Amino acid sequence: MLAASSGWLPNSFFESLEMGFFRIGQGAAASSDVPDAVLIRPMAREVLYQRCDDSAWPVSNPHHLQPLRFEFRVLPAFDMERQQQLLPDSLSSFVYNSSEVSLTAAGQGFSLRSRASLISRAARASSQLAVELDMSQAASGHAGVEMNITGDGNGGILFLELDTGDDRSPLFFPIRNNFVGRQSVFIPSHELAEDLLPADLVSLTGLLQQAPPSPSTVRSVSLGLFDVPLGTSMVVESARAVANVLTPLSDPVISVFDDLTGEVLSSMTLQGCIPSRQYVVYEGGSTAQLLDANRHARATLAVQGVASQPSGAFSVSVKAGQAGTCAALASATPHVRAVWTSLGEEVTFSAATSDPSPGSSTTAKPPDSTTPASSPASVLAAGIVFKVQGLSFSSLVADPPLQEAFEELVRGVLVAAVKAADLAAEAPSLQLSAGSVIVRATIASSHAESLVAALNAQREELRGQLLRALAELEGLRAAGDFMAVGPLHVALTAVEQEDEITAEDVAQGLSTLEATFLGLALGAFAAGLAVLVWVLRQRWMQTNRESKKVSARSQSITSAPSAKVSTRTSQSTDLEASRAASARSQELEVQLQAMQLELKKLQSEHSLTQTRAETD
Repeated sequence: MLAASSGWLPNSFFESLEMGFFRIGQGAAASSDVPDAVLIRPMAREVLYQRCDDSAWPVSNPHHLQPLRFEFRVLPAFDMERQQQLLPDSLSSFVYNSSEVSLTAAGQGFSLRSRASLISRAARASSQLAVELDMSQAASGHAGVEMNITGDGNGGILFLELDTGDDRSPLFFPIRNNFVGRQSVFIPSHELAEDLLPADLVSLTGLLQQAPPSPSTVRSVSLGLFDVPLGTSMVVESARAVANVLTPLSDPVISVFDDLTGEVLSSMTLQGCIPSRQYVVYEGGSTAQLLDANRHARATLAVQGVASQPSGAFSVSVKAGQAGTCAALASATPHVRAVWTSLGEEVTFSAATSDPSPGSSTTAKPPDSTTPASSPASVLAAGIVFKVQGLSFSSLVADPPLQEAFEELVRGVLVAAVKAADLAAEAPSLQLSAGSVIVRATIASSHAESLVAALNAQREELRGQLLRALAELEGLRAAGDFMAVGPLHVALTAVEQEDEITAEDVAQGLSTLEATFLGLALGAFAAGLAVLVWVLRQRWMQTNRESKKVSARSQSITSAPSAKVSTRTSQSTDLEASRAASARSQELEVQLQAMQLELKKLQSEHSLTQTRAETD
């Protein structure tokens, strides 16, 4: 770093490098010795050992939407029918006890238990072999090993180490203790150790970072635990070596899936033959680079289709082509060591770059275009997605009390993680979906970016806490069943949020609402009363008309002196009816006048209520 030695780079440049992987370039140089600027791009990197059979594997892109970027190294295929016992029968009497770890024989395997905390350190139980173990099938450096492992989910790593006893690096096969129960574990390459263990901890296991050629004979065997807490217990059974089959990878199809729905988002095909042990590198565009075993450029492969990686969690698969340039030569389905990468925004450091002033943040954080835009209707949050394998979604939701206990347990673990980060945040919200059980949690916070960083720093610890807590939940699984918590994907997201309602808003809203309802009620009552007045008025008019008819008939009868007795009787009846009708008419008229007065009063109150509502 000539530029660094010149002294013009700010401290924030070196602090930025501590944040993770970066790609570094340099700007135009004023002289041939010292560049005038250094360019860095934050890079996310995940290493997976995948079989090219179209199986989907989880990956996370913490940056923005961009082309899929990857590097493959083609590993052998493995003939699962051609297996041999890896550990000799003489180890059946292998017993080991120390202050740190104990090992006892258990059936066709061994039980290991940590007797002390082994955080950031390893402890082994080693045994010399009376007869050297033939590992000639491992001459290619990619011997596969299959074992039955029972884990307790306490985290850390169990390892099997095969040593030649000379200066060469041992074959080292690590298994993460991130599941509960018994399952078959297949390790396609001892090189997995270099990717699984943190670079600064590799030396603690006795591994060399640049491993010499693998041994063909083994003189000692070790079983051990690394980075585990006190009381961790694991069982190793039926370790078998699996024969290698060197085979090329023909015309691989790479697909990107939605992590929750399983929907194919995009796909691409590399057109060509990739021999075993060689590399292919793709950075976007219409071509990929084929490199030999020493990483020297060998050829260019055409790319058909365009594959993009979304921001956040997604899944990827690699499928060997069934037809093409070398499909006939491919006798089996190979594995690949796949390195999936994504890049953030470029940041330039130059002589003009200054460190933050005292009291402000001291870390030069590269701008990240993945930060969701915050609007008045949304708030930033930490989004966490993970899968609980070995658990049936349909069985879980069919038991509401168990589902409630499951969700409460997950919330409790996340709340404890937020509390440990000493950041203010809202209660986690959860959404469950099928695919074993996929959990999507969001935690809204005014410190969302800091919360995402804190949760990312403790992803493995969180994963172990979730697994151990779920394994202890009564009714969640039957004894001996396998259950695991998949990788946690943590990213910044945005959630919709309703506008905050104050007490004054509530009071004003209620006042307006009350006035509106009162106005409507008065209006409806006044309208009903008006109809009633109209009906009464019609009845009064009809009664008045009938009264006048009876009076006229009565007058015509009394003016005829020769009327018969029957007519006199009718006259008397009509006179009585006339008097009754007149009285009824007067009564109706009084009621009508009273209702008209009440109607005018209600109309006045209704107008006053409307005026007040408009004023408020």
